[in-house]
Amino acid sequence: MNPKAVFAIAKREFFSNIKSIRMLILIVVFALGVIGGSYGFAVLSLKPGMVNPEISDVLSKGPDAVLYISSSFIAFIGSIAAISLSFDSVVKEKLQNSMDFLLCRPVSKRGIMLGKFFGVLSALSLPGIIVLIGAVISVSWILGTPPVKVIIGFILFTVMFFGIFISIQQIFSALSKTLGTAILSGIGIWFLFTLFWALVPLSIAYLMGMPMETIQTNPEYNLLRSRIDLFSPIGAYDMSLGMLVGGKGILPEGIPSWAPFLSLFLWLVIPLLISMEIFQRRIE
Repeated sequence: MNPKAVFAIAKREFFSNIKSIRMLILIVVFALGVIGGSYGFAVLSLKPGMVNPEISDVLSKGPDAVLYISSSFIAFIGSIAAISLSFDSVVKEKLQNSMDFLLCRPVSKRGIMLGKFFGVLSALSLPGIIVLIGAVISVSWILGTPPVKVIIGFILFTVMFFGIFISIQQIFSALSKTLGTAILSGIGIWFLFTLFWALVPLSIAYLMGMPMETIQTNPEYNLLRSRIDLFSPIGAYDMSLGMLVGGKGILPEGIPSWAPFLSLFLWLVIPLLISMEIFQRRIE
């Protein structure tokens, strides 16, 4: 693999995305959601009577807990941003007849896919990190500065989260022959992990005969849900941040403390390797 060629492809993707209109739109929405949400939760933490008692109890634990609650906006908006930037990363080359130009470069097909991944990830991460720092500042202004390890983890895990959805979408971009197919596959993935995944443990619990009326307080269901969430990038991201904030106490008995971090790492690496292999085998 030629590192210089990979870097050249990443640079091309970076500047192509960082100057695009969709990037501007996505960053505005991301900033409003993440910074605005963090500031709002920080204010609400000082007014416990205005929110649900369970949420109020979490918010009262300090600025690190507020950042953790705010990560729900990142999971929702950040996944859309990653998919929106990467859905056409490969299929557009086919439609613009520029694939031959890429294949003529002194780099393997896997190197091309790796360069595209790093290019899109860096384009999203640069303004994304600025927004995340803005969220930390907004919380610190109201409640004080969160622990350094929480700030670092908040930024690092979020960048990894971006990378997960970029690599997943690149799989479908490499498989798709039209922009419509690439877009629909991205929408499907987003719906699966943000809206439908919560139904999976509920359905399994129902089939196992667990009582639905007390399901939320059932320790067996909490263990089942946590295990299934490890197979979701959003679940892995949420539990990894939760471990930084709340420690082992956030996980039910039976889930080892290293499991969320390993799940997040594997979600980043495995889809990237799959996308590289698909591009290697399918693109002529």
